Amino acid sequence: DGGGRVHQSSDYGITWEQISDFNGGATANGWGITDFSQVTTLGVQVRNCSSSDCSDGSWQDVDLNNINLNGRYFQYRANFTSPDASVTPSFESVDIGYDLINSAPVVNVLLPSNGASYGLSEIVYLNYSIFDVDDNVNFCWYSFGGINTTLLDCLNTTLSLGEGNYNLFVYANDTNGEEGSDYVSFSVVNSAPSLSLANPQATLYLTDGGLALDFVVSDTDGNLDSCWYNVEGTNVSMVGCQNTTFDVSGDGSYTLWIYANDSLGLEGSDSVSFDVDANGVSVSISEPIGAKTTRTGIPLTYSVVGVNLFCLYNVKTSIGGLVIANTTLQNCSNSTFSVSNDGDYVANVFVNNSFGSIANDSSSFSVSTVVSSSSSSSGGGGSSGGGGSSGGGIVKATLTAEEIQGIMVSNGGVKRVLTWKVKNTGKSFFNDCKFKGAGEYASWITYTETKGLAAGEEYSFIFDVNIPEGTSGEYSVGVELNCQETSISSSFSVDVLGKQLDFELVNVERATNDKVRVGYIIGELLDRDQNVDLQFLLFDSENKQVAETSTKTTISGGVRDEYEVFIPISEDLEGELSLLVNINSDTYSTFVQENLVLGSPIGGFAIFGTQSARDNMVSGIIVVLFLAFAFLVIRRIRGHKKHMRKNKN
Repeated sequence: DGGGRVHQSSDYGITWEQISDFNGGATANGWGITDFSQVTTLGVQVRNCSSSDCSDGSWQDVDLNNINLNGRYFQYRANFTSPDASVTPSFESVDIGYDLINSAPVVNVLLPSNGASYGLSEIVYLNYSIFDVDDNVNFCWYSFGGINTTLLDCLNTTLSLGEGNYNLFVYANDTNGEEGSDYVSFSVVNSAPSLSLANPQATLYLTDGGLALDFVVSDTDGNLDSCWYNVEGTNVSMVGCQNTTFDVSGDGSYTLWIYANDSLGLEGSDSVSFDVDANGVSVSISEPIGAKTTRTGIPLTYSVVGVNLFCLYNVKTSIGGLVIANTTLQNCSNSTFSVSNDGDYVANVFVNNSFGSIANDSSSFSVSTVVSSSSSSSGGGGSSGGGGSSGGGIVKATLTAEEIQGIMVSNGGVKRVLTWKVKNTGKSFFNDCKFKGAGEYASWITYTETKGLAAGEEYSFIFDVNIPEGTSGEYSVGVELNCQETSISSSFSVDVLGKQLDFELVNVERATNDKVRVGYIIGELLDRDQNVDLQFLLFDSENKQVAETSTKTTISGGVRDEYEVFIPISEDLEGELSLLVNINSDTYSTFVQENLVLGSPIGGFAIFGTQSARDNMVSGIIVVLFLAFAFLVIRRIRGHKKHMRKNKN
């Protein structure tokens, strides 16, 4: 320039830079080259279009660093203008460059679920989703253990798999080769069949044939193969795994096992224990009976039917006095016994089994050790008849009889044995004396007997009284003895008490280390006040008494109240026990028995009435104690009723 400075432009004169100074920085007013430069404008616009010729687009001013337009087609326009009309602007060159941005597909496996477990025969679905922002998915496949399987048209499918653990990978790529994937882990297992027994149940059955075997079997894998059961050591197949019936060999305790397996050998089972008491128990006394001439070595002969039996006997006088207390008969074998005095007696044999069945029988007999002797002047006695003849008198025919002891029972449907002692107090022989029942209730006595009675002879007629089931109230039953020469009759009372008290156990629990609390409810059913004696006894698993307590209460007529009692126990007592409750009032006697499980002193409750514990199983020892206790109460009841009758008279 005029100042001696040298300038250079590398962009066609748009910008200049000084590169030298020939006059050492002196200034001068020379012509500046910038006086010859013109300010031009360069503008760029873009339009996006859906048609290839962009006829549907509009030009827009945009930020070239971020166009931010979407479309299939794009056009760019550059406007270069000069302010000098004498100058024609032109483009030296135009270049357009771009980068195509492509995203890989996004794969998401929906099924199988990650961490899930599937049955062997269960259908395993392969469901997945693919999202591709560029919409150019090309190919899909999955892989187990490095083995690839094509997914046709990228559709969902199902998997056929054996037992094992699996890692499943699902892949998808696009037309530009970008690839996406997802994976899940799951397992296929074979489960054993499941069995649930409905019958038989853990209870007592009174038949040993045609017992129902009902059950439900399921196999989530669908590969159930076979079913069978075992009840006495022998496996029995069940065709088609269907319900059936079975028999057992007789009375006793049994455990039934039922099994099912699948085609791969996995096995399921269920079991139940139950008792069978088809035959129950029965007892029949054959001796003693009739008249005995000795007080010692009196035979006790009887027959019993049943299994797991416990037997005992006692001997009483004909009016109920205790002669021999309850005595165990080892192995239910025959025995002998002795009495101290002559008289009329009743022998009672009681039998029960471990399932709770009870039976008894009674036999009446007499003991007389006095030997009757004929007078040496019997011939003279005959002549005395002549003397009677000379006197012209008539010999009076006379029979006397003892009072028949009345019967008191709780319910009908039972049999009792009674004795009626008759004596010929006359001086002549009575012929064909026939014993039979008489009166309105004669049908209760089916026994008959015909006997001749010599002068002075005393004889006991022993007969059964069959009290019909459903009977309730007090009855007068008659008997008579008709001889050719004379007759005599008598009657006795039968008092069927019926249920007078309702007793219900509410709960049994360990209250402290050394006490068991028993909660119970008593309901009075006759609408009259009653004094009630209650005895609570605990027995261990061997039927040994381990604890006892008693209490008395007065319950108002028609009232139902809840009570509690505490039984003192040893601190180390626990496990399976049996609770016996004897309930007695002036006119009624009954008992209740429950099995229970007593927990340890540390937080242990007593649980009663669960599963087979409520089967009313009465052990022999419990029956003995109850009978002994009830005997004393019944005597008191009889005495009370006699006193009431006397007051009434």
